[in-house]
Amino acid sequence: MKIFIQKERDTALHYNMSLLGGFLGTYTLLLRGGNFGSAQTGNFLETMISLSEKNFAEVGIRIGAAVVYAVSLIISYILTNYSKTNMKKLVLIVEAIGLCIAAFIPLSADPVLALYPIFAIMSFQWGTYSGSKGYNSASVFMTNNFKQSVLGWTRFFFEHDPKEKEKACLYTTTVVSFLIGAFLGCISVYQWGRYAAFAGLLPLLTAWIILSYKSEK
Repeated sequence: MKIFIQKERDTALHYNMSLLGGFLGTYTLLLRGGNFGSAQTGNFLETMISLSEKNFAEVGIRIGAAVVYAVSLIISYILTNYSKTNMKKLVLIVEAIGLCIAAFIPLSADPVLALYPIFAIMSFQWGTYSGSKGYNSASVFMTNNFKQSVLGWTRFFFEHDPKEKEKACLYTTTVVSFLIGAFLGCISVYQWGRYAAFAGLLPLLTAWIILSYKSEK
């Protein structure tokens, strides 16, 4: 029973953090010039575009964003593997600080520089909240989750394997959670602008509550 509750708690936590990933995705896209603060694909492509245009100042800023993302991943890895730190709770604290910083960066700031706190906390989140039930599943972007959802249902349809159904359900619910968070991010930005970052503290609070729950059985 205790193992079952632990697994379900971890899954609920994964969906919760995926919702936060979606929230911050639309928060950054709407407020910071269409830049996505949860991944580096767009940033690398824009770096090459800026380089081709000989906009070296922009290239430097975008390289800086990649460095922030990489350093956050490295710190997450070191703390996870070489310390006794409760990483899942530490990530929530770091994200709360990052959200508060993001809320006070003026809209007139360079859009990529303004995303440095988001790049940092999303990278930190990805390094810790990266799956559930034995499946790798990023909570900050959805391409692979969508792929695994489609393949899982396809395999279940042809092979009728219950494990494929379990896998498909997990990835599908992850995508849905992300989309719900993305929609809530849109509504929050429309209402409160950059201060919508404070609304992101709510899923951090629910995550903390989930983590703090302990079964007596």
